[in-house]
Amino acid sequence: MADASIDRLIEALAAKLPAKATRQTVELALRAAIDAVPKSQLRDKLLLKEGRWVRAILQRLAERIENEVQDSAAAVEQEAAEQEEVAEGVEGLAPAPGAAYRGIDGSSPKDCLVHCRQLLHEALVSVNPCARGTEAVQGLVSLLAPEAKGPAWQLDLTTLDLVAQMVPTAATALGVVGQQETPAAWKRFQGLALSAPLHAKVGAAKEDRVKEASARIGGTLALLACPRGARAALRIGIACCGLPGTAKRLARLAPVARGADVQLYIALSRSIVKNDGGA
Repeated sequence: MADASIDRLIEALAAKLPAKATRQTVELALRAAIDAVPKSQLRDKLLLKEGRWVRAILQRLAERIENEVQDSAAAVEQEAAEQEEVAEGVEGLAPAPGAAYRGIDGSSPKDCLVHCRQLLHEALVSVNPCARGTEAVQGLVSLLAPEAKGPAWQLDLTTLDLVAQMVPTAATALGVVGQQETPAAWKRFQGLALSAPLHAKVGAAKEDRVKEASARIGGTLALLACPRGARAALRIGIACCGLPGTAKRLARLAPVARGADVQLYIALSRSIVKNDGGA
């Protein structure tokens, strides 16, 4: 019983003390804890082997430091992997929309999206839906680049709803549902969908409609995209953060991020602050 009580005391002190606490600090903390213990066999044992308990606490603090270093290194590696994934997604596609969009007004987001939806529907009933779907999505993200700085293209509410409707169609055509490794075209399409609320041009009275569409997009991606792929897509999408007002941007994108993944929401918050220089 005494040994178990001593173990609990050591664990509690190791958890409360700073990871880089000195031996003197540990000794003072342990002595204060011993002084608070009523006279008993437990107190006598703590006093008899005080040096042993000090070493045990120091060992636990050293293990904490080692774990924190490992966690930090893992976080850096994950960040680097996600950045590389974004770079591959951007560089892996040709800039030209191709023959599939010949005759389509590239300056009209609605025309581009409506045509892409038609191409995706045709892809679903074709012999090779993945190839046809990839061609449709590549053309769309070439015309409506999700990485565009600032609101290079604008959407009304009807067109924003169209983006939300196209997400499951694109995922089905590209064959990415349930897959951990996803093609670059799908990552950029996710980036387009995630950033679409930023491009909505509406009055203050209709901001709630934008948030509703954002939540639908996030909820759909939660079912279709793996968390890592969703975060990589978000990094593509937030590159377009050029609208004034951090609060407005965050309010529009928060629903899509929360719906897709909590880590994605954290990445969004950090990315917006970084993009604004902390303003």
